[in-house]
Amino acid sequence: MSFKKTLLATTLLAATASANAIPNLDIVTGQSMFSGIADTGAQSVNLTDTDGTYDSAVASMLIENAGYESAFGIYGFTTDSSGNATATSTLEIFNGADEPGIFTIKSIFFDLLAGTAWIDGSGGTAGVLDGFDSSASIGGEFGFYLSTPVGNTFYTHTNLNADGVDHAAIYDTMSFNGGVIVAWEDLYGGGDLDYNDMVIGVSDVTAVSEPGTLALLGLGLAGLGFARRKQAKA
Repeated sequence: MSFKKTLLATTLLAATASANAIPNLDIVTGQSMFSGIADTGAQSVNLTDTDGTYDSAVASMLIENAGYESAFGIYGFTTDSSGNATATSTLEIFNGADEPGIFTIKSIFFDLLAGTAWIDGSGGTAGVLDGFDSSASIGGEFGFYLSTPVGNTFYTHTNLNADGVDHAAIYDTMSFNGGVIVAWEDLYGGGDLDYNDMVIGVSDVTAVSEPGTLALLGLGLAGLGFARRKQAKA
């Protein structure tokens, strides 16, 4: 195979790893400042605010364009040797009655030693887990879920979705909010794939790269290197 053909094949291989039907963030939000920010392909995030005292993240509802009044939250999970996830616990952050606005912001607190996350209730001490709070067994790495009122729950781990569709895009927005933006398609089967049915900003987290995507990109780069060596010998 010629160098040009190998380069083309390698480019297509790398593009396949990241190309999908998910629009860039500026299209999802209608905000040009997000131009060029593409879906990371991540299925989970890691908490970055981990000083061991008041570990936390902040979730902000930015957009809700859906006809459904859906709930949003985080979940803990385990993975098998093939990388398939199993959700182990969930913690609701926003319920169906919540709407975008300046007050639709909630802190998620973590006790990483205990592997517990919680949302403060309307009582008790802020940032301290007590009987007023909602909690779940979730550690420093977690996924996001969306539950619709028609009985569908979609997860950022695609293998957990009954229809096999990737219903969530996780965008790296560290330079904007110190974290990510999670954008959702809430119709079973994928609907119109506009990913603006609910859009949530989450601070103090970073997207976890998927091993399969990294391996595929690495294979592409290796192929490019091989092509260069072959051309040099010719």
